[in-house]
Parts: sequence; structure tokens; C-alpha cells
Amino acid sequence: MLSSGVAAYDELEVILANRNELQLLPTSRQRIQEIHDLFEPVSDITVQLSASKTPTLHLVAPAYIEPIRHFKEYTPSDFADVRVFQKHTETVLTKKLQIDEIHKRAVFLDPSMKHFNFLKAKEQVALLTRGIAEVQKVPMPEKIGAPTAEGESNLFLFL
Repeated sequence: MLSSGVAAYDELEVILANRNELQLLPTSRQRIQEIHDLFEPVSDITVQLSASKTPTLHLVAPAYIEPIRHFKEYTPSDFADVRVFQKHTETVLTKKLQIDEIHKRAVFLDPSMKHFNFLKAKEQVALLTRGIAEVQKVPMPEKIGAPTAEGESNLFLFL
């Protein structure tokens, strides 16, 4: 996002200094660098989810979780306006990025996601515990050919 601005800042500063126009710089390099660092994961996620030749449905849930976590855990800036921007972005992302059922199912169905590495260990345990509890609620059909309580096979019950 701001990579080109950060990369060109020093050169721009030299050019403006030679022309005695340093006052035209909108802000310090440090502030631009902090904003860049704050939003870099969002840029990476945008590129990842924009792939046109690979399936991305299973990547949506981790992609939603990652930036919200990033904005919550990011080291506070020295600049008050950047801290306010960070908090506002965290609030908006938390409110707007809701994971749909289809994305949850896509994560469960994709073999590369089976270890839930995008979650913290505590979150993995909670998710697996909840998943096991849900599976245990599903009524199990009787096995065909298995002996019943009366000792007879139910192999021919469907006839």
C-alpha cells in the first residue's frame, strides 16, 4: 500500500531540500513507516484473496481473523493519530468482517487447514471441543448387519 511512498521518501526529501521546499512533505518518514507497518498485513491478505486461478474460499476465515488480531495486538505507536487510526480500524474490522457458515465449512473441508494453524493454541482447543460436542449430538443410524439388543441381526430390516 504505502511501500512505494516509504521507499521514495528519502529521495523525495533530498529533492525538496535542494529546492528549499521541505515544508511540502506531509509528515515525517517515521509516521509513514508506522502507518505502512500497521496496514501491511491487510495488503498481503488482499493479494492472497484476489487470486484468480486458485480457490480462496477456505482462506476467508483465517484472512478475517488475522487482521483483527493484528490491530488488537499491534504495538502502540508514538503518534496519537496513528493510535486512534489503529483503534478505529480494529473496531470497523471487528464489526464488518463476520465469518459466514460457508467459510467455516470450507475451512473444515480443506485438508491444508486441518490443524487450524491460523488460530492460537487456546482457540484451537476450544474449536475442537465445540466441534466434538456438535458431532456427538448427531444421531447415529443403526449399522446394517449389526446385532440388536435382542441378539438378532438387523440385516434384513430394510426388506
